[in-house]
Amino acid sequence: MRDTSLVWSLLRAMFSYDYTLAECEVERSEDQNQQELSNSLARLSVKACSRLAGSPDSPSSCMELFSRLLTPHLARELVNDNADQLLKLLTSNVRTPTLIWNNTTRAQLTEILETNLANNSNATVPLSVRYASHTDELVVGGVFIRVYNEMPSHQIEDSKTFVLDLLSYLKSVGDPSVCDKSTVDDIVINRFCPSLH
Repeated sequence: MRDTSLVWSLLRAMFSYDYTLAECEVERSEDQNQQELSNSLARLSVKACSRLAGSPDSPSSCMELFSRLLTPHLARELVNDNADQLLKLLTSNVRTPTLIWNNTTRAQLTEILETNLANNSNATVPLSVRYASHTDELVVGGVFIRVYNEMPSHQIEDSKTFVLDLLSYLKSVGDPSVCDKSTVDDIVINRFCPSLH
């Protein structure tokens, strides 16, 4: 991706969103309320980023950048048509098996955005962002394993892929026989699809 300066500005605008204003039932207008204007700008920024990201079937290089900066879960939310939901996630503290997002992660991302905006830079695209809140977490297939163990009933979007990623991880750190064909079939059918018997 050649010109990232637009992305920095769009992402920065999203953090001015206030979901409490969006959820309140008071009538208001952009002309009279600065926060309402900021919320509208944040929604438009999500829409622009969504277009830059491309479709799930053919993601653009921007989608890769959004995955690195926002986490894969939040980047996938970009292509959904619910800007308010994404903006609420971005400006809230969230802890689920697929997303750990809090004041620390927001501060780190804001620092990256501000640095790049101040430098008016297209060149400083981080290859990866390792958030301090994610440092001690084991992440397999986009799932924070410790949090998943604490919340096992949490719905995983693509559970089949997650199970395969988990088995692949187990194979890489342990006994290679964990992922032979018959073992995978047994685990998937007997444990995750008991209704097939």
